[in-house]
Order: sequence, then C-alpha cells, then structure tokens
Amino acid sequence: MVAIHAHESDYHAMLAPVLHLASDELQKQYAGARRDYQAAAGELRKAARAVAGRLAELKEIVRGLPDTPLSDADGSRASVDRLRTLLHRGERLVDESAFNEPNLWVYSNDPPRDAATRVAIGARVYRGKTEVAQTRTAKANAFAGELADVVAHYRERESARSAAREAAAKPPVTRDTPRGRTAQRRTTVRAGRRRATAAVRQGRATGRRPGRSA
Repeated sequence: MVAIHAHESDYHAMLAPVLHLASDELQKQYAGARRDYQAAAGELRKAARAVAGRLAELKEIVRGLPDTPLSDADGSRASVDRLRTLLHRGERLVDESAFNEPNLWVYSNDPPRDAATRVAIGARVYRGKTEVAQTRTAKANAFAGELADVVAHYRERESARSAAREAAAKPPVTRDTPRGRTAQRRTTVRAGRRRATAAVRQGRATGRRPGRSA
C-alpha cells in the first residue's frame, strides 16, 4: 500500500499504530526526528508570515505609483521598476509555494515491511522534511529582509523628495512678505532695546541720566 499525504499529521497517523512494536531506540529516534521537524515547521510558518506582511506593504506602495513613466534623471524610474519587479517575484514565489510547509508525505508499505523498518523509514522521512523546511525558512527570511530594505529605501527617498518639494514651494523670506515684515519688526525692536540698554549703562558710568545733555 502506498499513501500520499499533504500534512505531517496524517503521515504520523499512519505510523502511530505500529510505533509501539519498534524498539525503544527506534521510537526515540522517530520522536526526536518528528519533534525537530515540528520546530522547523514553526520557524518556517513565522518566516512565511513575515514575507506575506512585507509583500502586502509593497503591494500598497505599488498601487499608489503613477502609471505614466517617470523621469530617470534622479533614479525615480529605476526605483519604481525595482519595486514592481520585486512584487512580481514575490507573488510568483508565493504561487509556487516556495515558503509553504513540505507536502507529499509518502507512506509506503509495499512490499510489506515490519514495524521496525517502517518506523526507521519514518524517522528518515522526518529528517529529510526538516532539511527542506530549514532551507525554505532561510530563503524566506532572506527575501523578507530584501523586501524590508527596498521598502525602507523607497520611503526614505520619497520622504526626502517630499521635504524638498515643500521647501521649494515656500516663498523666500523678504521684507515684502508677512514673515519678512515680522522678522524686520523683531530686529528693529531688539536693536532699540540694545541702544536703550547701552545708554543706561553709559549714564551710570558718567553720572548722567539717559536723554540729558551736559
């Protein structure tokens, strides 16, 4: 009999009835291999969630991008093209189940095998699936990091561009603008105060009151 399962739990259910028939050492090896796989699968799920979150963030950014080509004088077009390319790549990887838990758990008892052989095979299957899960986790973490770097670079770039646009839109401060007139009044007031203070100090030094002549 050959059975192909999509989930680890179903594979284990096929072996569970014969586990007690194997030696204690084989049972220990099987339990350890299964425990290692479950830990690796948990890390893979965590990494896959991180990729999904970063892709959702990137998708929102791409949706807000203009459809018309941008000037590449300051690298804007290259930056936008990179965002779109990375999004398409991420969506393709998700469609290909690149960050999913391993499936195709094949249970075979054809030709018939004794309990010890089946349990030993089960331990090997779990070890192989653990390696697959660890490899996929490493790739998922690397891709999530790449997504984070690209998004952060884009946001920093747009923040700088927005600040530059705001600065360029502000009128220059001159005497003909409200800000300029206010600044000029403040300067005049401060200058008058300084002159008054200087006169008081001079009067104290000479014994004269400010405003009186000799």
